[in-house]
Parts: sequence; structure tokens; C-alpha cells
Amino acid sequence: MAEEARAQIVGWGGAKSPRLRLLGWAMLAALIFGLTGLGQPLDDMMRISRNAVDSHAASGDIVVVGLDDRSVEQVKRWPWPRRHHAALIDELARLGARRIFFDLDFAATSDPENDRLMAEAIARHSGKVVLPIQQIVDHASGKKTFNRPIPPFAAHADQASITVRYDFRGYVWKLPYS
Repeated sequence: MAEEARAQIVGWGGAKSPRLRLLGWAMLAALIFGLTGLGQPLDDMMRISRNAVDSHAASGDIVVVGLDDRSVEQVKRWPWPRRHHAALIDELARLGARRIFFDLDFAATSDPENDRLMAEAIARHSGKVVLPIQQIVDHASGKKTFNRPIPPFAAHADQASITVRYDFRGYVWKLPYS
């Protein structure tokens, strides 16, 4: 009799209790889905549905200024000469922006005059401009390096990471906040 009770508890696959058998199969499925990521698309669809139900009007506190194809066409050059970014900083500050975040890499120098104009604009609005830092991983060696703004820009700007992790479809679902 004790042997039969032990078989029911230990041998979940052959357990006579439907609850133990269900628990065992659920644990196995959770392990498989968790390790392989097979449940990720379903999880993403559920998150999208939840967010659609919980939608609300934007506060207007954040304004995104995109550099689209039309913007690039007007300047006729990419990357833009930094005097254009300097003018953008000045104009956004004039319009009342409390913070100005860039998602463009300023880790290398350009021509000295444009770099000087950009550095001066950042200095004029010290404490408002946030420039990106991006972690770069060499997949062959695993070595991590960081692209940081050049020193004349970093001297008067805050810095924030733009390093994100993408899922298998190229989507970003989680962003670190710190």
C-alpha cells in the first residue's frame, strides 16, 4: 500500500491522481515554452491586447522630433552637418523644451567648425541636452565597448544609454530605466 502511494506521488506520468498528472504536464510545458521562447508571440499578442484596452490620450509632455526622409532631402546630406543639430537645439530651447534627447551617435568628430557650433549650442543650454551612449558587443570576442559623445559635447550634456535588446522579430519590448 505504501508502495502504491509513493508511485502516485513520485511517478507523475503514471500517477493515478489526475491533479498530479495535470500538474506534471503543466510544469513540463512551462519548462519547454520558457526555455525555447515558443510562447513569446502569444505573450506579445496578449500584451498588445492589454495595451489597446488600457489606451489613453497622450499628455503632450513629450514631443518627438523625427528626422524623416523629407528632412534629409531638405539638407541634401546625411549625416547632417552638426550646425543643423546646433540650430535644432537652439530652436527647441527657444520653444520651451525642458530636455532635448538625441538618438544619434556623436562619438566621432566631424569638421571642426560644425563640431564647434554644436559644442557651443550644447553649452548654451547646459543641463537640457542629453546625448546617447551605446554599448557595442563584438560577437566574435564578446568584448564590450561604448560609443560615447566626443569630449567637447559631453562636457555640457547629460548622457543616457540607447542600448536595447531586440526580440527575434526585431521588436523592443523592454527598456532599462536607470
